[in-house]
Amino acid sequence: MAKTVLLAVASGVASALLAGLHGVPSGIFLAFLAPLPLLIVGLGSGPGAAAVAVGCGLVLFAVFGGGLFAAGLYGGTHAIPSWLLVHQSLLRRPAPDGSVEWSSAGSVVSVLAVFGAIVICGYASIWSPGIEGNVREALGGMVGAMTQAQVDTPLARIADILVPLLFGSAGAMWVMVLTVNGVIAQGLLARGGNNVRPTPRWSRLTLPNWLSWLLIGTAALALVTGGDLGYLARNAFVVLATPYFFLGLAVVHDLCRRLSIPGIVLVVFYVLLIWLLAVVGPMVAGIGVLEHWVGIRRRFGAPDQESE
Repeated sequence: MAKTVLLAVASGVASALLAGLHGVPSGIFLAFLAPLPLLIVGLGSGPGAAAVAVGCGLVLFAVFGGGLFAAGLYGGTHAIPSWLLVHQSLLRRPAPDGSVEWSSAGSVVSVLAVFGAIVICGYASIWSPGIEGNVREALGGMVGAMTQAQVDTPLARIADILVPLLFGSAGAMWVMVLTVNGVIAQGLLARGGNNVRPTPRWSRLTLPNWLSWLLIGTAALALVTGGDLGYLARNAFVVLATPYFFLGLAVVHDLCRRLSIPGIVLVVFYVLLIWLLAVVGPMVAGIGVLEHWVGIRRRFGAPDQESE
């Protein structure tokens, strides 16, 4: 017990230190690994250990990182979502055959997406009324200050293009980063034999049906409403579509395995994905939506899929 507590405290300290690198230009990529220590101790020792690590990180940020505001940012960005991922990942129930049925990876990612959509809508609401106009004005002022110009610069035009989906894009990226950290944490634990649950097979990823109805609802709301409500719905839609991006990746991997040179095709695919993320990313998410409703892998004779 004492060893677990010490490990949890050390994980909280490591997470807080990594998160603190957000303000250091050379350490910003390491800051994306801030959830990793929390997830390692949580997926290896349970939600209780994760809660201790989260609490330690929050205290450190409150005392040394800039007060309650900094602690709140750390909590909403890394701490609470990491605990939520651990809690959802370790949910289990007895199966009819007497074995243990663990929560699926699709359910975990879907819950994270819903949480992310709620968070970004809550934060965006701070800018109301007139969220989109207020954000555009604020970004325009920031860009103008950086470029010593108020409007007519390429950077200003890029910022103006980003405004309609700014919060949704940030939320989608957050879900991706947290999910990747979870995959890394589970992989490290499984390699050392310290994992609590079996490692999910991402190639057989499925998503719960309730997520598709949320996606349809937010899409309809974004289309039929305007103003702040339409803006929030549009950005929530982007976050809720993130699990379908992972499902689309599973489809791409499955289809590539049927080719004679799957490795080369996947390398080319990921190069295009990274280079043209704003274009290829939505296409992959669209493939995920088709997979959920039509069953692309099943139609192409994929191996048996786990239903959810």
